[in-house]
Amino acid sequence: MLFLPNYQNAVIPNEKIYDYCLNTTHERGQHKARVFRQVFGITVDDGEILKLAILQEIDKFEAAAVIEN
Repeated sequence: MLFLPNYQNAVIPNEKIYDYCLNTTHERGQHKARVFRQVFGITVDDGEILKLAILQEIDKFEAAAVIEN
């Protein structure tokens, strides 16, 4: 299994959570926001909970290659 290098030092910028993933008006992020709300009941008010959940679980999943956009 290939884990995210240095995952212990991972930082999730607030902009990624609040301005993108949970922003229902963001051009591309609005779709993610809808899924987080409908599937998990997570809204922009729960941004810190989402960040903590991701950071707590980051060591349990294999890393995947992605392209930058």
